[in-house]
Amino acid sequence: FASSPLARSTSSSSSSSSSSLSSYSAPPSPSLAPTSPVSTAPDPATPTSSSLSHSPSPPSPPPPPIAKLSAYETLKIAAVFCPVWFIANYTFNLSLLLTSVASSTIISSTSSLWTLLLGTLLAVEQFTIVKFIGVVLAIVGVACVGFTDNTAGEGLAGDIVSLLSAFFYACYAVILKRMIGDEERIHGPMFFGFVGLCNLLFLWPLGFVLDWTGVEEFEWPSEEVFGFLLLNGLIGTVLSDYFWLLAVLLTSPVVGTVGLSLTIPGAMVADALFWGDTFSFLYVVGCILVILGFLAVNSSEIVVGIRALRKRVRQQGLC
Repeated sequence: FASSPLARSTSSSSSSSSSSLSSYSAPPSPSLAPTSPVSTAPDPATPTSSSLSHSPSPPSPPPPPIAKLSAYETLKIAAVFCPVWFIANYTFNLSLLLTSVASSTIISSTSSLWTLLLGTLLAVEQFTIVKFIGVVLAIVGVACVGFTDNTAGEGLAGDIVSLLSAFFYACYAVILKRMIGDEERIHGPMFFGFVGLCNLLFLWPLGFVLDWTGVEEFEWPSEEVFGFLLLNGLIGTVLSDYFWLLAVLLTSPVVGTVGLSLTIPGAMVADALFWGDTFSFLYVVGCILVILGFLAVNSSEIVVGIRALRKRVRQQGLC
C-alpha cells in the first residue's frame, strides 16, 4: 500500500503542505512604541472663537449730517406757530379775568392730555399706558394744588376760555415737533426773532381793533408797568419759551408740557426756603403727584437712555 501511486501522491502532498506551513511567517505586528504627542496649541495665526468675540468691531459709518433750516424755512414755521401761540397766551390771560386762578390753573394743566392725544394722532408721540398714567397724575396733582386757592371767579365762561387755552397750547407744541423734528435743524434765537417780528407786524395792531370795538382800552403803560412788562417779556416769555422749545425738541411735546408743571413744587420749595411759608397737606400731595407724573412720562426715555449708556460702556470695554 505504501508503494502504491495513491500513497506516494498523498505523501508528497503532505510533505509539500508541511514545507509551505513551515515557510509561512506572520505579518509584522504594528509597533507599540509610544509616538510623540500631537500638539494641540492653537496656531497664533489662526483666529479662535474667543479672540473673535473680543475683537473690536469695525467702526460704524458716521451718521449723515442733519440738514439745517434756511432763514426762509424758519420764517415759514414762525408764521404758522405765531397765531396759535398768540391765541393760547391771550386766552390764558383772558381766563384769569373771567374765572378763579385755581380753576384756570387746573383746566390749563389739561394741555398735557391734549398734547398726548394730538401727538399720537399726528405720529409725534407714542401713546402708552405709562404716559397716560403720568399725565393723569400730573393733572390730579395740579388740581390738588388748585383746590387750596379759594379765589372767587365768574365761572363757566372763564373755564371755557381756559380750556381753549390748553387746547391751543397743545396745538403749537405738537406743531413745532412735527415741523422741526430735531433741535439741530433750527436756530432758536432766529426762530423767536421771527415770531416777534410776526407779532409786531400782524398781531400787535389788533390792539387798535380791540380798542375801537370797545373790547379793550388801549393806553400807554406807566414807567413802572413798562419796566415790569419788559422784565416779564425777557424772562417769562423769551427765555422760558426758548428753553421750553429745546425741551420739546430734545424729548417730546408731552414731556415738555408736563415739565412745566414742575414750577409748582419748585415754587413751593423756594417759598419755604426764602420766605418760610408753610403749606397744607393737600398742597404737598399735589406737588408729589406732579413729580411722579413727570417721572412716569419720562420712564421710556429714562430706560432708553440707560440702555444706550450700558451699550456704550460695553463697546468701550469698560465692563
